[in-house]
Amino acid sequence: MTAPANKDAGLERAALEYAKRGWAVFPCQPGEKRPLGGHGFRDATTDPDTIRFWWARTPNANIGLALAASGLVAIDVDDHKPDCEWSAFSKGRDIPATLTQRSARGGTHYVFTAGEHDEFPGQLCKGVDIKHHGYILVEPSVFDGNGYAWETHDDPAPVPDWVPRKAVSPPKVSASILPFRQIDTTGGRALDDLQIAKHMLAEAHNDLGRDEWVRLGLALKAVFGDLIRDDFLAFSARWSGGKVRPAEDEDFWSSAQPTGAASFGTVQHILRSRMPLQEAAAPVAPNVITPGAPQRESAFFSAADLKGKPVPPREWLVHDLVPSKTVTLFSGDGGTGKSLLALQLAIAVVAGTGWIGKAVARGRAIYLSAEDDADELHRRIADILRATGRDYDDLAGLTLRSLAGEDALLAVENQLALMQSELFEELDARAADEMPAVVVLDTLADVYPANENDRAKVRQFVGILRGLALRRQCAVVLLGHPSLTGLNSGTGTSGSTAWNNSVRSRLYLSRIADDGFEPDPDARVLSTKKANYGRVGAEIKLKWAAGAFVAEAQPEGLDKIAASAKAERVFLKLLDAFTEQGRYVSASPSSTYAPTHFSKQPGA
Repeated sequence: MTAPANKDAGLERAALEYAKRGWAVFPCQPGEKRPLGGHGFRDATTDPDTIRFWWARTPNANIGLALAASGLVAIDVDDHKPDCEWSAFSKGRDIPATLTQRSARGGTHYVFTAGEHDEFPGQLCKGVDIKHHGYILVEPSVFDGNGYAWETHDDPAPVPDWVPRKAVSPPKVSASILPFRQIDTTGGRALDDLQIAKHMLAEAHNDLGRDEWVRLGLALKAVFGDLIRDDFLAFSARWSGGKVRPAEDEDFWSSAQPTGAASFGTVQHILRSRMPLQEAAAPVAPNVITPGAPQRESAFFSAADLKGKPVPPREWLVHDLVPSKTVTLFSGDGGTGKSLLALQLAIAVVAGTGWIGKAVARGRAIYLSAEDDADELHRRIADILRATGRDYDDLAGLTLRSLAGEDALLAVENQLALMQSELFEELDARAADEMPAVVVLDTLADVYPANENDRAKVRQFVGILRGLALRRQCAVVLLGHPSLTGLNSGTGTSGSTAWNNSVRSRLYLSRIADDGFEPDPDARVLSTKKANYGRVGAEIKLKWAAGAFVAEAQPEGLDKIAASAKAERVFLKLLDAFTEQGRYVSASPSSTYAPTHFSKQPGA
């Protein structure tokens, strides 16, 4: 056969060659192992148009090969490490001629074909992992400055009989964080989580302390039950260096009673908290240069270096309303329907439909609610689906989390600063796994731990959320309630002005009332109070109907011009009247805000 890819060929060409062989690929960060943008091995494809699109956007993206989706399994041998046990393990075993790759760090990938229902343990022996539900980088990808290279170009042989298989029954999955769709108990998503947990367990067990190990055991049992028992006990013996006898940990496993809600995100957080992830650069002590070591490249650059480079387009979740990769504060008084409208946004994102007359970017969504329980979320979703003519099958990409009655804080407070909470780490791990287009947090009062008037901590908290938005390339929408002053002035603000100053977009949902009288209780106005990247002051009139909000028809063309001209004439007339009466009004949002006072006049 011909070589799977020529290491001197372009990355796009190589990716297309792999796809022709029926191997599913996806882009990874240039020079790294991390998936690029919102893509991951679950997005891997053999579609040539999609592959061309991906590599046209990032020509130097590394190539990730999704193994299970390609019908492959890789035995990853760290034979460049002195403590690798491969030599002793493989002695006397027949290793068939198969596709073989030298990794960037000097290890070896033996690539075999696997049966559709084959399942494998995460590790054969020390220094030897079995990769199946996951991916590897392939030639001509580069990592740590070194390239991947095929050493042989044989067709992948069937996985040898001496590689152990595992019988896997449907996993037990915690309801702490679940996709809205039902878990596919015949395989699918939950099974992927099990395999990922096993692989991470194999990589991390040497780096955890005893307390972490016990906590991990409880979390594993809560999420997967006895499906991961044998793996945990096997690594427990290695972890202790023989000091803990298998029988002791078997007793622990049998008697351990998981407490509280655990999730796959919890398992990931424990494993990642101490494990030296290969894709993460080693931390560098500030102002310390190791003799002989290459110095870290400065992040400063000259603006002149931008010459000739294409200007990156602004990325939006909803154009002019909700920017991507930053935080939008969406406020409204209790009962106005902001939670419902935000849930409509999440559903529009995953279903690929419009939202109150606006186009939205399509992708996955995470909706975390500290106010509504799961039953209420279900009722609202049923109403939205009925009103929009969609179906539950359209919501595979919507992940829900109800924190009603639980500790919902995303940060913890100390005297000096805010720190990310365990719940935030769980959310971040979930977002890393799913790479959503939007994360909705309902509400600020439940997830923020400090005084809303503490300017420094407000900025720290928004910074924590912006870090999530940047790392996961998504929009974060934070729902909040206005203060009494913000409600009366129509500004929708609450607490320190740092909330308004720190976010890049702020929306406000309000009722339409005249001197306390609400002529239409189903009418609302969504207004833009801040837009760093767009126009401020835009309004969308909404109406609640059959469980969802719909946008009312907006005037266009000559009608729009006439309406604007009339509004300007009325405004100026009222301004003259107030001036004659010696009544001061302000152009800035405040207790003297002109539009608020003018709207209460009979001639308005």
